[in-house]
Amino acid sequence: MYNNFMSTRNKKGFTLIELLVTIAIIAILAAVGTVVYSSTQKSARISKRLQDLNALKTAVELYKSTTGQYPLQAGSFQCMRLVSGLAPAYMPTIPEDPLTGDTYCYQYYSEDGNNYKVRTSPNITSAEMTSNEFKQQPGLIDPEKDGTPDCNIDTTSTNITGWAVYSGSLGCAY
Repeated sequence: MYNNFMSTRNKKGFTLIELLVTIAIIAILAAVGTVVYSSTQKSARISKRLQDLNALKTAVELYKSTTGQYPLQAGSFQCMRLVSGLAPAYMPTIPEDPLTGDTYCYQYYSEDGNNYKVRTSPNITSAEMTSNEFKQQPGLIDPEKDGTPDCNIDTTSTNITGWAVYSGSLGCAY
């Protein structure tokens, strides 16, 4: 009887407590990994937008240096894909927003060909970039959208939104 009792205690395996502790540790690591991964993706999208807006600005400026004026797009903002003459002459393709893809495009406006504004879609949520993050990139804040048409950044507001690059009277000197 004693040998039978000892032989069952010497069997290899894990106890229920050991398994539960292991599963809990794996769950905690997975949760932390998911948060880090999503914040990394968000940072990558922000960087991509900065690069896209600067690339679009460069293409529009190259267009002006060649033709003597910015592409005309009077009346309202239009999707950059609809602005004739930029791609493929001044950039291979017009980039799309990294979060929304084809649903929302970068938008362009130039009433008279002397000034322009390129912005992201106004439908991108503020959850993508907090007001504090916007304040760290003042050259990308669209004063028309953040409620300060005099080009002053309202640092007390909790609702600064907008991404834009612009020139002349459509822009602001920061």
